[in-house]
Amino acid sequence: AYWTLTSSCTPKKGDVQMTVATDTAPVTRLLVLGNGFDLASQLDSRFSQFIDADENHGKLEKYLTAIFEFVSDDVMWNHCLSEVFYRDDPQLQYFEPMGNLKKLLPDNIWQCITLYKRTLIDYNNDLHNWSDVEETIRDVVTSEAVKDIGTIQATNPLEIYSHEERFYFSLAYLLFEFKPRSDNMYSFLMRQLNKFEHNFGIYLQTNLKSKVNYDILSNTLLLNLAHREKISVLNFNYTPLLSAYGNTSNVQKEYTTNIHGTWDSPIMGIDHHGLKPDDPAFMFTKTYRIMSNADGSQTVKTLPNTVTSIVFFGLSLSDADYSYFQSIFDYYSIYDRPIKLIFGYSEHGDEPVSKTRTDLTNNLMHLFDRYKPSKQIQVSGEDLLHKLLLENRLIIREYSMRDN
Repeated sequence: AYWTLTSSCTPKKGDVQMTVATDTAPVTRLLVLGNGFDLASQLDSRFSQFIDADENHGKLEKYLTAIFEFVSDDVMWNHCLSEVFYRDDPQLQYFEPMGNLKKLLPDNIWQCITLYKRTLIDYNNDLHNWSDVEETIRDVVTSEAVKDIGTIQATNPLEIYSHEERFYFSLAYLLFEFKPRSDNMYSFLMRQLNKFEHNFGIYLQTNLKSKVNYDILSNTLLLNLAHREKISVLNFNYTPLLSAYGNTSNVQKEYTTNIHGTWDSPIMGIDHHGLKPDDPAFMFTKTYRIMSNADGSQTVKTLPNTVTSIVFFGLSLSDADYSYFQSIFDYYSIYDRPIKLIFGYSEHGDEPVSKTRTDLTNNLMHLFDRYKPSKQIQVSGEDLLHKLLLENRLIIREYSMRDN
């Protein structure tokens, strides 16, 4: 992903240039881009924005609340579910909230579950960051509730006691045609996740068409992040970088890496730490999902060994992406080599810049607290953090959306 970027003035669609470098100068800067990059470029790429784009989401929240209250009533649960279990065509008249909800449903259970988490579990969590959604996926697929449903299979669902189990089972069986006698709960959830991903990809493409300044803003920000250096780009977003610029057709796909796919085939997943390959939830890890899609059709030098600085921009630094940070830190031997780490942010939306910087600093502290080198190096994350600070190699920097 080797690019040279040039701009002589405030970018306009006709005069911003981006050309593939053909000289032998080394790549000296690695850019690692997260959703904050798209948000700063005025794309509505938050999960909450995706959910709120559905005009029925308010009614959906109302009925999900009613369903949770319903399954929490032991008498109602035992009476009604015993009437419908094992039927090929569940009788939704026993579940008035279910019948009403059926008319409003998206085509996948994950949009319901994530909305349920936001509405019923944590009133303070608006699921702004995609890391929140990935954490929800992890909570569900590693929960005892899903494990129990997966092992109950053909037994009587009256054995499902916890309210969380009942809620998942009711949604899956009564609304999304999960067949407990013949289907596997984890396979069912994966099929539903594929639909969820597809819907979000379509949403992104539709939203981008309404954002006439996205390409100009994203290119300006990219120029500022590059800081006149030759760069390699590791993109965690689903947007193909600078995809709409007419004068960048000479940029080939192999010069950037969308590690989680593009909006045509987005990948959502969880971090693999703490999960063994024989755990049924392992299929939801990013490692497994990326590996299962690897066909060797592209050869990309995403991590050139000539890098002297790494800019992380717009990343939540969440546990879901921890493995990537660990790999990057280890690959470049950050403790021993004089490589600068720059964690960038910019103003976007209504959130004060001061809060953005504070949140980034707190997340950085959490990241280094968790960090342990995978190699045989007796260095803690705290040791690495102190060394970076002493050598002035860790920088938290605000980047402007104006051309510099």
